[in-house]
Amino acid sequence: LVERAALATLGGGCHLPVGVYCEPASNGWTVIGVVARPDGSQILREQMDLPHERSSAEEAGRAMANRLLERGAAEFLAAAETAQPAGHPGR
Repeated sequence: LVERAALATLGGGCHLPVGVYCEPASNGWTVIGVVARPDGSQILREQMDLPHERSSAEEAGRAMANRLLERGAAEFLAAAETAQPAGHPGR
C-alpha cells in the first residue's frame, strides 16, 4: 500500500526509475524512497520514520512521494518519460 500510494502520487509506473520500500519499525514505519535519472547520473534517496498512530500506509507513501518531489523528483521523472523507447509508454 505504501509503494502504490507513493507511485500514484509521483505519477509513476513500472517503466520509471522509482523505488519505495516500507517496513514496520518498533513504533511505526520506516519508508525508503529512491528516484533516479534515466542514465543513473543522479539518484535522490529519502528515508522517513513515521509513527503508526499518526500515519496509515497510504499516508506514509504520499509523504515519501511529496518529500521526493520537493527535492526535484519531477524533473527526473520527466526525463525518464522522454527517454522511454518507442512502444513503451511510461504511464
